[in-house]
Amino acid sequence: MDTRRPKLLPSQKLQVERVLALGRVSDNRAMGLRWCFALYGGGVMSQNPLVEIRPIGLDSLAELRHIHALAFRSYLSSDLSNDQIDALVDFVRTREYMEMIFQTACLGAWIDQRLCATGSWTPGGAVSSSARLIGICVDPLFAGLGLARRLVTEVEAQARRAGFSMMTARSPVTMAPFFERLGYSGTSRGAWMTPCGVSIPVLHMRKGEERKLHAEIPRVPPLGRVLGQGAPTRLH
Repeated sequence: MDTRRPKLLPSQKLQVERVLALGRVSDNRAMGLRWCFALYGGGVMSQNPLVEIRPIGLDSLAELRHIHALAFRSYLSSDLSNDQIDALVDFVRTREYMEMIFQTACLGAWIDQRLCATGSWTPGGAVSSSARLIGICVDPLFAGLGLARRLVTEVEAQARRAGFSMMTARSPVTMAPFFERLGYSGTSRGAWMTPCGVSIPVLHMRKGEERKLHAEIPRVPPLGRVLGQGAPTRLH
């Protein structure tokens, strides 16, 4: 634990106790948690031991959809129109979107049992040493605390342990500076045409060097095998 964290005064400890006495899923509690952990961690949560990183399972689907919808509305507002964002959020609620996410190795960041951020990776090709980062999304209420950086670090480490030497990302233009600070460089500009028909301006980025693999890395089984096959269906 970081010994440089400030000690709490009795009045501050009382505030923390009052925050923790609130309902577990209330927004007031969430805002209080954000303040408490920022105070304990000196404003940076990237190494805060009270942040738990673990795989996301089927029981967290609703929370994942909620975070992605909030993140799209918050971080893509300068790139897309309101109608485009609405269509994208509707797409988040479909089985097709969930199947796309769960074809990846998906990790989440929890604070006090609340899922606050997500991040995933998937192999970049059949016989390739590149892995692609997907779905780096943070609940806007917990933005600016280092959660995205922590998740990218964990996702990269997991991909490297699986034998991948180069990381790639299809980053929205507004998020490119974040990836650049983590050592990624832009290779080209383009657009991601989502299955719902929304085109998102992106910058293709990469980090590390690619090398050839001698065998294909097995992919994560798609969520469709669990939820059932069929046409894209809105999940409620």
